[in-house]
Amino acid sequence: MKRRSGTRVLFVSHSSELRGAEKSLGLLLRGIRTEEIDPVVILPGRGGLYDQLSALGFPVYDVPMWWWLPPLGDTYPTMLTAYRAMRESVPAVRNIIRTHGIQAVHSNSLVVMEGALAASLETLPHVWHVREILDEASGLSTPLGLATTLGIVEELSDKVVAVSKTTARQFGNSTKVEVVYNGVTISKDRSAQLPGRDGSLKVAFVGSLIERKGADLFVEACLAFSNLDMDFYLVGDEGDRALTQGLKDRISRAGKASRFHFLGFRADISSILEAMDIYVLSSRNDPFPRTVIEAMAAGCAVVVTKSGGAIEAVEACGSGEVVEPSADSIAEGIKRFIDQPAYRRACGESGRKKVNELFSSTIYVSRMTELLNNVAANGRAPRMIDHLIEEFLSGNEPSVQPLPRGLLRRFNWLFGRS
Repeated sequence: MKRRSGTRVLFVSHSSELRGAEKSLGLLLRGIRTEEIDPVVILPGRGGLYDQLSALGFPVYDVPMWWWLPPLGDTYPTMLTAYRAMRESVPAVRNIIRTHGIQAVHSNSLVVMEGALAASLETLPHVWHVREILDEASGLSTPLGLATTLGIVEELSDKVVAVSKTTARQFGNSTKVEVVYNGVTISKDRSAQLPGRDGSLKVAFVGSLIERKGADLFVEACLAFSNLDMDFYLVGDEGDRALTQGLKDRISRAGKASRFHFLGFRADISSILEAMDIYVLSSRNDPFPRTVIEAMAAGCAVVVTKSGGAIEAVEACGSGEVVEPSADSIAEGIKRFIDQPAYRRACGESGRKKVNELFSSTIYVSRMTELLNNVAANGRAPRMIDHLIEEFLSGNEPSVQPLPRGLLRRFNWLFGRS
């Protein structure tokens, strides 16, 4: 295989779908100059991201991986399955590292750790891209406890990239953490042709229809205005079918089905947002959603909840309202835009202008390229944890004694037996 001249970096994704984290990875890999970074990619299965990245000509591998941070309600079965599976998946990742002469490893989400373990065993620097805020609203469980989980992430990383200051604060004052905001491609798409009335005020929610994203808060807030000349759009897959059906039933009982439009998953998000007047982020937990930046780039006035790093983007761009994650507070934010159209237009214009200065794909790719090259250049010395991981993956009992008590507590899960 022909080798490019850039630093050889292995990018490990937790998913091959095309949601926020995966889109950010795709944007990075499309923007990277191969004379600076020479990418190899691992995905757990074949999906939209697999097809997209394969078309770029990078080596893309399919390696099954299980989440070591399971979804809520499925804690121990998933966790134990993940630990068992690592004894096959980590050696597969190591083989890819050796085949391509990888110099650094980048993990695109907290929920899979094969990249971190393989990097440790190959004595390579590892970058963990943290896109999650691990609180009760995250939808993820931390069976080992929050402090231990974050300690493991820090221990297995040479650099932790946080997508917002809010996300970074989980790690206290760690010197390993660096904030790099997500970027978006600033497009000039035409407005999409959508259902609804000509000339109505259009309000959008974009995201998977799940509790964490607050689709229910959006619907409840918008029902307060359903007698006005307004249309409301929910753009995203039915992540929770019961919740989605419940929302449709609620709207139907209110007699407002003609005002609410469920568009499902769409690839033309920027075109849809160009047709909107107001964008609402109603999330209960959202570390730094790309759609907020995309909405500002489209000239939407935005209402965002205090749920993560979106606050930082809105305040930096002067593009809208920051409210509590409740239906009443979201409704109040929307009402201010209804009552003050000049203010709404000013917020949209400010966001469209400033997002290009602060959150463009060019800035994002440049920051990540510099960071990855620096990490690779600094290399990594062997550590005690490398031996502990080797013991875990081999299935043997630990042979290194004595261990520092704090380290043993942090990593004793590596030696567990089910």
